[in-house]
Amino acid sequence: MISEVTGTPPTHRFLYIGFALAIAITAVDAWLHWMGRTRALYRLLSRATIVLLLVAFISCLLLPLFWIEEVDLRTRLMALGLMSWLCGANAVRGFRQFQAVWAARGAAALAEHYQEAEGTIDWDWIVEALRIELTIYVPLMNRFTIPLAAFAGIGGFMVAPSLVYSYPVAAPLAWTFAIAFLISWFFQLFGAGAAQALTLVRLEREAGRPLAPMYADEALRPRRRKRQSKRR
Repeated sequence: MISEVTGTPPTHRFLYIGFALAIAITAVDAWLHWMGRTRALYRLLSRATIVLLLVAFISCLLLPLFWIEEVDLRTRLMALGLMSWLCGANAVRGFRQFQAVWAARGAAALAEHYQEAEGTIDWDWIVEALRIELTIYVPLMNRFTIPLAAFAGIGGFMVAPSLVYSYPVAAPLAWTFAIAFLISWFFQLFGAGAAQALTLVRLEREAGRPLAPMYADEALRPRRRKRQSKRR
């Protein structure tokens, strides 16, 4: 698609940029995964890099906008502003939603899955116990109009690239909205993940030491523990 829209040289540039991003994110993820055996915070950040890799891949679909001469600088800035606005709003929503749920149910989750004396914590079970539900958020829209925006985003993703030369302002913005709509939910995960990381850091400061995962090997963690406790 990029080759048809922008030509061969930008396609090579796209390959180099995408490959470099993938290598860098994979290297960071490998390091965090290794360190996550002894510290819960690193394990949390390691899982965030997987989402980051997917977001980086989808975001690369916007790169052709910066190589098409018919798309002027103002339109490119508007596209970046639209994407930043939608993704930033979702990140803030995810951050605030985790803080609100933590204030309501965090103490109960800690009492069951945190051993302060031993300096270990089962953060995955804590997050699952909070029962946080994240949904796509579009500012100024409600739950009835967001599905319409989703259909519009899908249509823009399919049609806009072929109309860039005919409509050098409207088509890039529709293209940007479609991509931003796809990745906005992941930015809620980033926002919630940032709130989780700050909460873990605060718990470590209160404990006076780094908190280790309750199960250094994730394969040893009893995944059905919660269901069994409910049956009892």
